[in-house]
Amino acid sequence: MDRGDETDRALDPDPLAHVIAERLSRPAGSAGEAAARHIADRHGRSVHAVLFYGSCLRTGVIEDRVLDFHVLVSDYRSAYPGRPFLALANRLLPPNVFYDEFRWPAHGREQDAAIIVLRSKYNVLSFATLDRWVRPECANVTIWARFAQPMALALIRDEESRVRVVAAARRAVLATLAAALPLCEAGADAAVVWACAFDLTYSAELRSEPPGKGREIYEFDSDYYDALFAPALEALGWPYERDPAAAGGVRIHAAAPELAARARRRWRWRRVIGKALSLARLVKGAFTFDGGAEYLAWKIRRHSGVEITLTPFQRRHPVIAGLMLFWRLRRRGAFR
Repeated sequence: MDRGDETDRALDPDPLAHVIAERLSRPAGSAGEAAARHIADRHGRSVHAVLFYGSCLRTGVIEDRVLDFHVLVSDYRSAYPGRPFLALANRLLPPNVFYDEFRWPAHGREQDAAIIVLRSKYNVLSFATLDRWVRPECANVTIWARFAQPMALALIRDEESRVRVVAAARRAVLATLAAALPLCEAGADAAVVWACAFDLTYSAELRSEPPGKGREIYEFDSDYYDALFAPALEALGWPYERDPAAAGGVRIHAAAPELAARARRRWRWRRVIGKALSLARLVKGAFTFDGGAEYLAWKIRRHSGVEITLTPFQRRHPVIAGLMLFWRLRRRGAFR
C-alpha cells in the first residue's frame, strides 16, 4: 500500500483513526506548546508537526522534568542547513535525538510570572522514515511502540500533515498489537494485551525497566487504550468476543499454535536487532546529541544532588568532558 492509499484511509470514517485523531487534538498545554515552538524554531520551515508524548504529557508535571517530543520534518537536509553530517546520521540511523532548554514565564507575561526552565528531549524523523518504521515488517520496535502511545499535536503546519500523523499512528497501533496478540492467551482483554505489548517492546531495547512497566503504561491511559482495542482487532481481523466486564469490552481468541511459534521467533529476532540498534544509537548520540552536556548535568543533579558547572570546552565536547569528569563525579557520589 502506498502512502497516498494510507492517507485516504485516514480520511475514511474509520473508528480507529477517529479515536487517534480525537486524542491528538487534545491540548498540549501552554508549556508543551511553548516548548514545541522553541524546538521548531531550531529547524525552520522543515518542521511539519511536533508531537508531545511521554510522562510529562501523562502526568502534567513539568517543573524539573524533561518533556518528550517527536519532530516530523519534510527532509533531513532542510532540517539541518549547513550540517550535512547530522542529515546523513539521521537518514542512516534514525532518529537523531537532541536536548533543548530555555527560560519560560509559567503564567503569562514575564513581569507577572515565575520564570522556569523548560527542558525538552526530542527526536527528529522525516515523514518518509516514519512511514517505513511504523509498519509491522520493521524489525525495530522503537518507533511503532512510541507512536502507539498517546500523543498531543503541540504544533501542526497544515491539515495534510495532520492526516499523515493520524495515518502513521494508526499503523503503529496495529503493528504493536499484531506483534503481541499471538503471545496472549485466550480470554485476554485490552489490559492484558497492551501490557504484554509494551513489555515486549521494552525487552527489545537497551532499557532497564522494572517488572510490570507495561501494565503501568496501560493504566496511565487505560481509557485511550481500551477505546483503541476493539477497532484495532476489527482492522486486524483478529477474532474476539464481547464482554462488558473486560477491559476494552472484548476478550480475544487464542492464536493458532503455529502463529504463536512464529511470533516468538520474530520477537527473538527483534530483540537482537533492537538491542544492536540501541547500542549504535548511543554511539551515534555521542557525536550528534546537541545539548548533551547540559542534559547530563541536569540528570546528575536531579538524581544525585551533585551540582556541575560546565566549562565552555565541556559544552563543546561532551564525550571528552564526560570521560574527564567521571572519576571526580564518582567520588562526589554522582555514580555508584
